[in-house]
Amino acid sequence: MRMVTTMSVPTRHEIKSLAKVIGFLLLLAQSLVHADIATHCTGGCANANSFLTVDQVNRILAQAYQEAKAGGNQAVTIAVVDRVGNVLGLFESTAAQQQAQAAGLPPAVGGLVVIRSNRFNSDLPPLNSLSTLLKTYNIVTPTPPATPPTYTPAPTPYTAKGQGLEEAQVPSSIAAISKALTGAYLSSEGNAFSTYTAAQIIQEHFNPNVLGQAAGPLFGVQFSQLPCGDLVSQGSDLGVGPRRSPLGFSGQRGGLPLYLRGTPVGGIGVIATKVYTIEQNISNPAPSADERIAIAGATGFLAPFNRRADVITVNGQTLRFTSTGDQDLLTNPAKAPSLSTITANGEGALLSVPGYFDGTVRAGLAFGQADSGIYPADKDPASAVLFKGLNAYILSDSTGQNRYPPKDGTVTNGEQLTQGDVTTLLRKAIGVANEARSQIRRPLSTAARLTVSVVDTEGNILGILRSQDSPMFSTDVGLQKARTAAFFSNRDAGSLLQPSNVYPYVERARNFIPFATSGPLFSDGTALTPRALGNIGRPLLPDGISRTPYAPLSLPYQPVSVYKTGVNQWSEFNVGMQLDLVFSDLLYAITNPFGVALTPPYPVVPITNCAASNSSIPPNALANGMQPFAGAVPLYKNNVLVGAIGESGDGVDQDDMAGFLGAYRAGLITQPKVTNANGFIRSNRVIFNTGHASLALRFVECPFRPFINNSTESACNGK
Repeated sequence: MRMVTTMSVPTRHEIKSLAKVIGFLLLLAQSLVHADIATHCTGGCANANSFLTVDQVNRILAQAYQEAKAGGNQAVTIAVVDRVGNVLGLFESTAAQQQAQAAGLPPAVGGLVVIRSNRFNSDLPPLNSLSTLLKTYNIVTPTPPATPPTYTPAPTPYTAKGQGLEEAQVPSSIAAISKALTGAYLSSEGNAFSTYTAAQIIQEHFNPNVLGQAAGPLFGVQFSQLPCGDLVSQGSDLGVGPRRSPLGFSGQRGGLPLYLRGTPVGGIGVIATKVYTIEQNISNPAPSADERIAIAGATGFLAPFNRRADVITVNGQTLRFTSTGDQDLLTNPAKAPSLSTITANGEGALLSVPGYFDGTVRAGLAFGQADSGIYPADKDPASAVLFKGLNAYILSDSTGQNRYPPKDGTVTNGEQLTQGDVTTLLRKAIGVANEARSQIRRPLSTAARLTVSVVDTEGNILGILRSQDSPMFSTDVGLQKARTAAFFSNRDAGSLLQPSNVYPYVERARNFIPFATSGPLFSDGTALTPRALGNIGRPLLPDGISRTPYAPLSLPYQPVSVYKTGVNQWSEFNVGMQLDLVFSDLLYAITNPFGVALTPPYPVVPITNCAASNSSIPPNALANGMQPFAGAVPLYKNNVLVGAIGESGDGVDQDDMAGFLGAYRAGLITQPKVTNANGFIRSNRVIFNTGHASLALRFVECPFRPFINNSTESACNGK
């Protein structure tokens, strides 16, 4: 007898289930290969092993270059940074390196790009070549100086013919570094943002080109982390962060964060084009070689997909992360030749940039360890006592000592912020953040993570404290906001600005607002917040509404279709008062390193005051620039302005609430009381007419039902 074996035929349902399982396994396998699987990290995963090794940096550079070569992108510059901004590797193809020599500059300068917003349809402003910019600051000298020079601010700040950074020619190396820093600094264990994300949130409409919509929530953040600031660290060796960014934040695709095991460890920045620009079309953009090359380089270190910007919404808009994916790569990153092979073949080389990178690939620093500059407060004995129970972090030196411990402020009209006041303010603001529901982090139940800075009326730093895993960008931005609130709320602000190059903005603002709460704007003591200054600093007035007067602290604005020199001067690289205030010193800091590449060598001269050319402004008042988006309030004692508190790192309303509510809570226990501004002098009392509409400035705005474990709906009302 023959045995007959029968096999049942699977049902359609079983086939579908099997297909789902196979699809899931394939997705899991792909995710494991590209290291972008979902993460459960919410801020506590970073440890002493969370850093990029030398081999990993070499691998990232090689993977990116292989992709550039396959795409025919001959002139390419690739930068890798760690989470606190140290440049770990900077590779430039031979074709890029030859660009400087072709322009009459020493080869060591490397590739060149032109800063251009692409908003000018005609009448482009004139090109400011790198040679011209170097000569402007006398960086090029015929003989070595007898003694190391010091930076002497220009008696009349240089304004590059009113065009801001438009048409400035700069080395591609600093463009790549700025892109890498943007991806690294905007990201955390709770969110992964890219330079594409940055482009979406800094333009005159959010989303860009959607008429009638207000400006991006982080309008102005591109001018943070500036290389002339006093908070950011400088120097060519590895060091504590945050490190400076040569061009501030970038809004051009090609900058991505890098992750290991769910925690950010740095960023990659790529530029393979002749223009450093900003993405204006986020709905249907053209393919980006920079972004494709960056994705190839980041393969194995890609951000977890459940933390990327495209799973996060702000004001009802889904954020962007990339416009392409690894399915569009032209190469298999795993098969990239070694970087040593690429350089041995003469295809490119590591490029030294004085003040940023010494030409040798190095390992990154582990975020949260003492030498990174970001350190748990409870590991510093003095800070452990002051900030017990907050899970807070300090800015440290390489030994773990607090760089900015609480201290007394300057006495103003008989009043001052004391060390005890500062400690209480920092504790209360971080305490509010710990209770508050975050805006830009995932999972949704995560607490807000931000950085808090307290300054006195002269802009002196009295204390800085961070939440665990607060993004790096928040450190410099929080200080910018605090200084902005303290300076512009001062009755002397107008007179201090009168000798400066930005006084025309003051005059125009007073034409709109001849009477604030008790007199001329900037001279009557009106309590002005960055949110209020943003109301009159964004190009459209009212915000987002076209065919209305341009805002007084901005430059003339028209839609892109009629953008011509003299008709419309505004762009993201020429915003008005915010940039003009620091322009001369910023441009010096941007170009200064490249004088070293000349023969004979000219030393890099550090600068730590972005407003140094405006000598009437106190040295620390706006040393790292002003910032016109929400997140700071001025502080008072017995109705005397004594300083300000600034916050950054989460949604701008959360930032506002942390400072405003933190100051209110501090006032309940400090003696004499530290308080928010009296209601009669707050900027929301200022109402003015544009000729088209009656408008009011804002003071602060707090989120609705903001706390995780508390049903309070309007936490700031009545305070």
